[in-house]
Amino acid sequence: MGLAKQAEEYCVAKLSLNAKPSKYIAGFTTRLGRQLAIERDRGAIYCWTEQTSLSTAPCSPAALYPASKTRTSALNGKHASRLRVGQAAQYWHFEHFEEFKRFIEWYA
Repeated sequence: MGLAKQAEEYCVAKLSLNAKPSKYIAGFTTRLGRQLAIERDRGAIYCWTEQTSLSTAPCSPAALYPASKTRTSALNGKHASRLRVGQAAQYWHFEHFEEFKRFIEWYA
């Protein structure tokens, strides 16, 4: 099983799915009310989150997106309304599933 699929299945078990996933994006909401979106068509794990303090984060985001910076159009109102252009977001990349699990435990 690919990493992206494994990450999605983990999120389905741990978080609330926002809507039926599209071909490219699966959007979730954590128990804290934060949104997260996983890119489904990638080999590694790539995900988007709301901008949050990184002081206790187990890792660092690959990129920070200010509210005005464009991003994938797959981040839409149905899957991840708070991750679209107009909202600051963080973009993460994980090569290992265990690293992603630690991240979810921190973010959720």
